[in-house]
Amino acid sequence: MLNRGESPLKGEGLLTEVAGAGEFSCTADLSKIAECDAVPLAIQTPFLDKKVLLPDFTQGRRNAGRYLMPGTLVVLGSTITAGMAREILEAELRLVAGEDFVLAHAPGR
Repeated sequence: MLNRGESPLKGEGLLTEVAGAGEFSCTADLSKIAECDAVPLAIQTPFLDKKVLLPDFTQGRRNAGRYLMPGTLVVLGSTITAGMAREILEAELRLVAGEDFVLAHAPGR
């Protein structure tokens, strides 16, 4: 739906414009991250143990982190802390935040 430029929000014309110009696409293929200058990460946080509500902050970030390239802007919009995200991404990438890639934190809450 989004790739066709159809927005679930009424009156939204920008999506139609950018999708029609080939400047927007949605995919589940995480390898496409390597082609991006900026990557928003808004990945749901599952629980390691639902009984004690211990969150698992690692899996989605590690999967996305495999494909980040030096110089990429990563905007984290998740409940994970920026410090924890930095540690996970740096370990996965073997790159340093602030030197090799830029990390911003914009939690939705």
